[in-house]
Amino acid sequence: MRKTIPGIVGLLFIFLLFSTTYASEKVYETGKLLSVKSPEVPFTMPPLTPKGPATTVPMHPYYEFEIQQGDVVYMGYCDRRDYKAEWRVGDDVQFRLQKDKLILKRPNGKEFKLSRNKR
Repeated sequence: MRKTIPGIVGLLFIFLLFSTTYASEKVYETGKLLSVKSPEVPFTMPPLTPKGPATTVPMHPYYEFEIQQGDVVYMGYCDRRDYKAEWRVGDDVQFRLQKDKLILKRPNGKEFKLSRNKR
């Protein structure tokens, strides 16, 4: 009995080691980048004087990504300041879903997180 306990502990250790290694591995899916847009959002500024007119100014505060995989189109959003052009429309992109995030794999292997909800 005493000789089997170290064997069982060793097997348990190996099992835990492989299970945590596998759990941290990120699995990506491949989709096609349909569009990257910066939609115009009107911003109304209050009048400068009590009787003056309000002024509406067009703003582009975020980017909107559309990625298609089969029959499903996923939407993701990021602040305008966070995105640097790394993909072209029509490119195949690797992505994964995580709760309310759409995560793209960048060409350099790092991840770019998009919100799946508009801000």
